[in-house]
Amino acid sequence: MYMCISFIFNIFYLFKFFLMKQFLNFKVILSLWLFIGMSVVAQAQQSDDEATEARATVVQQIVVSQEADLEFDLVSPGVAKTISHSGPTLVSAGTVTGAEARGVFTVSAGEGTSVDLSYTFPTVLVNATLDELPISFTSGWGEANDNTATDPVTMAGTTNIDEFPAGLVYVMLGGTVTPALSQAPGLYTADVTLTAEYN
Repeated sequence: MYMCISFIFNIFYLFKFFLMKQFLNFKVILSLWLFIGMSVVAQAQQSDDEATEARATVVQQIVVSQEADLEFDLVSPGVAKTISHSGPTLVSAGTVTGAEARGVFTVSAGEGTSVDLSYTFPTVLVNATLDELPISFTSGWGEANDNTATDPVTMAGTTNIDEFPAGLVYVMLGGTVTPALSQAPGLYTADVTLTAEYN
């Protein structure tokens, strides 16, 4: 009888030990799941933000205006005539008639901006019957309309005005025509285009 009770007691004790061990394992697993779940929730709730400002400064539109034509007036066959783009001497070669004039453009742009100047120009002037008169050009720019264009403007390429002044600038155009001895009489013309654009 005693052996039977002892056996039953031992079985009960082992069963209790087994249940306690399983319960402890269950508690450990449950605790781990709760910890992981809380960590995931904590991570899911973690957030941050910051803002940046979008900015743009609109500069004024560039405007190029033609103020005066490059006027050679009368040219003699076989005699080159030069109009200076700058300085006190207007006609530096050829016969002076008094009607000569430098070509003049004005360019306005945003103060302090970087502006490129470039030319599109011919190598000859033509008359009504398409006879050709060879021509070459020179140019310069300045801030005052006083015929003193101290800064050169290249004809074959781009000239940069790195810090555009307030207001506008004057771009002066000069050149040389070289008529042949047999040059046909008549009015010879061609267009010279100045382009200004932001760099």
